[in-house]
Amino acid sequence: NPPYYVASYRVTHKTNCYDQSALMKLFNGSWNATNLLKTDYLGISVLDANLNILIDTTVNLKSCMTKRTRKLYDDFRLFNLAGQLYLSSKLLIFPIHLSLSSGINDTRKNIPEQFVEIPPAFNNEIIHNTTAANSPKNNNNATILKIWMRNYFSCPVGSFAKTTKGSKNLLYFVDQNNTVKVSFWPRFNPHYVMEVNISKKCNFTERPKSNQGEPSDQAVPSSFDTIEAIKYPTKNLFAFNRGSACCTRLNAKAIIKNNNTRMLELLGNNSSSSSNDPYNNSNRNNELLVAIVHPKTVYPGKRLPRGVLPNIYLSRFIAFLPREPYTIVAQSGMFCLGYPVRGMDDEATKN
Repeated sequence: NPPYYVASYRVTHKTNCYDQSALMKLFNGSWNATNLLKTDYLGISVLDANLNILIDTTVNLKSCMTKRTRKLYDDFRLFNLAGQLYLSSKLLIFPIHLSLSSGINDTRKNIPEQFVEIPPAFNNEIIHNTTAANSPKNNNNATILKIWMRNYFSCPVGSFAKTTKGSKNLLYFVDQNNTVKVSFWPRFNPHYVMEVNISKKCNFTERPKSNQGEPSDQAVPSSFDTIEAIKYPTKNLFAFNRGSACCTRLNAKAIIKNNNTRMLELLGNNSSSSSNDPYNNSNRNNELLVAIVHPKTVYPGKRLPRGVLPNIYLSRFIAFLPREPYTIVAQSGMFCLGYPVRGMDDEATKN
């Protein structure tokens, strides 16, 4: 089967999927009582059109980082920016290349000179193979997936200023001028978007240059409410949205309604086309970028109502303009992506 997708994931024992008391039980009552927290690797898979794994590998990205950048090793994200695959980790972003090789044909053909191989995490790794489901590395006929990274990192301009320090889960995108931008905390307008030069080495002392102005709008109303709006109408249960994945392009006609005067106004006022008709499919200024984000309940959550746990993640879609000021024009209500149940598939559950 031909490859269609590339997926990244974190291979680690670290988790925020449970509350602190449950986590402590998993780690024998003490963070210092286990070496499990040292397990923290990057997994990369190549998938076919049906999301079956064709080949995968686990690599030790941290070994390629300096003492300073190692502190920014967290929450990987893959982005396709102008046809090049990029990996982000907190405030860092860098291009990667994937290659296939065998034990008897180990080459870096077509890999740029400034790229270095990210070493595998496990010497005795068992790998997936296009011809054999599980082939050990010492098999000369086994196909091995190798991951290469550029030997320096880029970052959003001025992102190490105090206002953005410690940020992660960022959304990188290519705007209408074919310029790479990055979205921080995509919830309120004006939308906090920063510049990023993806070919330049990160400058840790540079001051920020963003389109951030004085807030003029509240958070965009959700397309539907969930139960907490009824049970706790005066309580703020959730922190700001964090980025999950970005972005797909969508014509505004697909999501707006004739009576949505606010969105029609935003599209009309930002249109430089001779046609200001937001329903004109040929008008590129009616294009929106759609991303998925994840709000979570506040942490540590001492003031949360009884029964509402801290650090619980939900998801929502947002749509924003692909040009300055990158206004967020719509967002869905929150939903839970859910988890597959062993032994049940889409056909069985009609999902």
